[in-house]
Amino acid sequence: AHFWYRDRPFVALGNKNMTQLIPHAVDASFPSDHTSGSFAFAAASWGKTQKWVSRTFTVFAFVQMFSRVYVGVHWPTDVLASFVIGIISGRVIQLLSPQLRVFTNIGLRIFNHGKYAGTVSKS
Repeated sequence: AHFWYRDRPFVALGNKNMTQLIPHAVDASFPSDHTSGSFAFAAASWGKTQKWVSRTFTVFAFVQMFSRVYVGVHWPTDVLASFVIGIISGRVIQLLSPQLRVFTNIGLRIFNHGKYAGTVSKS
């Protein structure tokens, strides 16, 4: 949004040409934060969780992607670009997860939660 500003469909087309189904702020349309976040979450789960879990995350990400266009708050190209951004982000985080695990474990220790409470992993 900082590099390429584009009006949302309900702003560009106006209320006479479309029906906005949900209220939304009048701000930049590109890219879709919801879509990039959903696909990053789904992509990070690929190969790391049970198949039914990662497939469910992926299905929900696609449903969310199409719904953003359907309700009139994003253009199709907004969500397509966010799809790519999300998958790349999720895979990068998945690759870096061993290096980030120490920070996760510290957070779990601070809040005394989970199987890592009281320990910090050396991996």
